[in-house]
Amino acid sequence: RRQRQSGIRDRGWTCRELAKPEQALQQLERADQIYLEKLGPEDEATIWTRNLMGWVYRDLNRIDDAERIWTEQLQIAQRVHGPGHDLATDNMNSLGCIYSLRGEYEKAEDICRKAHDFNARVHGDRHFHLFVSMNLGGVLRNLGRYKEAEQLQLEALNIARQTWAPGERRHPWGPEDPWTLGYTNGLAETYRKQGRYSEAEELYVNTLALQRHLFGADHSSTLSTMFRLGMLRMDQGDLEAAEQLLTEVSKGQHVKNTYGEMSLPCATLGALGVLRTKQERYAEARRLF
Repeated sequence: RRQRQSGIRDRGWTCRELAKPEQALQQLERADQIYLEKLGPEDEATIWTRNLMGWVYRDLNRIDDAERIWTEQLQIAQRVHGPGHDLATDNMNSLGCIYSLRGEYEKAEDICRKAHDFNARVHGDRHFHLFVSMNLGGVLRNLGRYKEAEQLQLEALNIARQTWAPGERRHPWGPEDPWTLGYTNGLAETYRKQGRYSEAEELYVNTLALQRHLFGADHSSTLSTMFRLGMLRMDQGDLEAAEQLLTEVSKGQHVKNTYGEMSLPCATLGALGVLRTKQERYAEARRLF
């Protein structure tokens, strides 16, 4: 029975990865109901399923619901399983994403730092620790502490790019894994914020080529990288290249809010508005803002 419930939950997460959040939520809510009835609210499977539900809420811009469910699960996980358990640190890290999304960067750093320190002691370079390291790196970048951010992101990315032999108790990712590509974008953004455009460009261009090949041109991850590369081109003063990239993003099928700062369609329209202003096409810019 537990295996069947896990299958429902896994199908839900697969729907999220395919940028189908409504279907993902249906599957996860179904698994959650079964887990609650059969195992109760304190079981690891229930807590883990509800953490996944929080990510789908965030994808759907239901930010308050995401914060509520992660706060509840953190309290349960800490009480039942201990503050250093994976379930506790994972919900701490998830809440850090919400605080960062709201611009509460000091609060985000505090909770992500606690999750990072717990995970470093328990997991070393396994995937839970890498995810927390990259998230903390993003928070530090938003605080303008670029060197600290870069160090964390480089360490995590170098490990994520490695491919481990089957059976090793480490992550099975490698250089083409979606998580690794996402981590690469995080480091590229840190470079961009520092004005290190050539280093950022190399990472974005390579990531975009891989994502086009692996996922297709209209996948949410591909479009997000394309958007970020378009912003970089604007920073570099290459307005023609920026326009081409951002226009392509604006035509994509935006189902999933990949990064959370704002939905990609809104961010793209805003970026195009800035671009039109730089091009002195003011009437078009006003229609976009």
